[in-house]
Amino acid sequence: MADAIKEAQERYQDSLDCLASQRRQIEEDLKFSDPSDPDQWDAREKAQRESDPGGARPCLVFDQTGQYVANVAGQIEQRPPSLHAIPAAGGADKKVAEQLDGFFRHIEYSSRAVGQHYPRVLTSAARVGVGYLIVRPEFTDKALNWQEPRISSEGDPLRVVFDPWSVELDGSDATHGYLITPLSHREFERRFGKKAEKVSFTTPTTVRAVDARESIDIVEHWCIDESVENVVTFIGLDGAEASLCEDDFQQANEAAMGALQVLSVVKQKTKEVKWCVMSGAEMLEDEREYPADGIGIVPVYGYVGIMDGRIRYCGIPRRAMPAQRAYNFHQSELRAYMASAPKSPWMVPIEGMADGTVKEMWDRASVESRAWMPYRSRADDGSQIPAPSRSPVTIN
Repeated sequence: MADAIKEAQERYQDSLDCLASQRRQIEEDLKFSDPSDPDQWDAREKAQRESDPGGARPCLVFDQTGQYVANVAGQIEQRPPSLHAIPAAGGADKKVAEQLDGFFRHIEYSSRAVGQHYPRVLTSAARVGVGYLIVRPEFTDKALNWQEPRISSEGDPLRVVFDPWSVELDGSDATHGYLITPLSHREFERRFGKKAEKVSFTTPTTVRAVDARESIDIVEHWCIDESVENVVTFIGLDGAEASLCEDDFQQANEAAMGALQVLSVVKQKTKEVKWCVMSGAEMLEDEREYPADGIGIVPVYGYVGIMDGRIRYCGIPRRAMPAQRAYNFHQSELRAYMASAPKSPWMVPIEGMADGTVKEMWDRASVESRAWMPYRSRADDGSQIPAPSRSPVTIN
């Protein structure tokens, strides 16, 4: 068990290293497009303005990108996507497809997928370039082992560590994935008992401290195990051809008293999806088979490109960042000037002043209102210096 956790942590760290630049971009995009408090100033430029020698200069935000993200979210709410079965060749029945559509509607309704999870992941894709749907089996009757799929979503894309070598838009080629869930001490004990060791799966160097509350990070881990097995093609007792893996064929042949005629034996790759929940110390839910061909994390991408064999993606605000920051700077300067620039047009020669520090007064001209400003009317050679002029300023 310890070896399995160590191997999962090593693969997790390798994936983090490969995704480091993309995850930094996602974190920046999340802050930039935060609907409650968008952080749209470059940190260095903001620090320079706030520590200006002439007084702190305003760093106003006039968000123009949020409306486009909201437009995407609004269109999704008006015309939400949904699953649909299409009858294909090979004797497919249209009525069966309609019945499957009804089953899909039931799954989406029970999962609240249309009203909650689809809009959430598509809005996330518009903001940062990716959102994640999570598909898990849920027991409807444990006694009979009846299960149904349930669709959920992860609101924070940084809590998902997806296979960095996956390049398919639906993530069908992914071989592993992690979903990180932070739990309080009380919730951890409620779910896994007081005897469970409270050790986070993640390491301190890969977790951002959000607040002072302590939490334990657990992960849901999906991985695909591939193997090679022999597949036997044979003629059954009814005269029809069939194929089974070698072990199943041996059992069937014994049941048929050795009457099955073997036609061929070929090697075939098979894959099995495994799922478990673990902390940094133990398996909290034992590894078991996940009933699907792919892992239970489905990515939904925004703008997509592939470079160096890996997928790259971004959302709407990423492309508008330079223009948005320039707009914020321009509007901040205009409003600061109009709010605190000198109101009087009179300019007084410095010779007319008994005393004063001219440079300091001009440095603070944008943060202090004065009735007049001094200037030097003559150069060292005695030539006349024209009086400074103020151009009219309008705010668009």
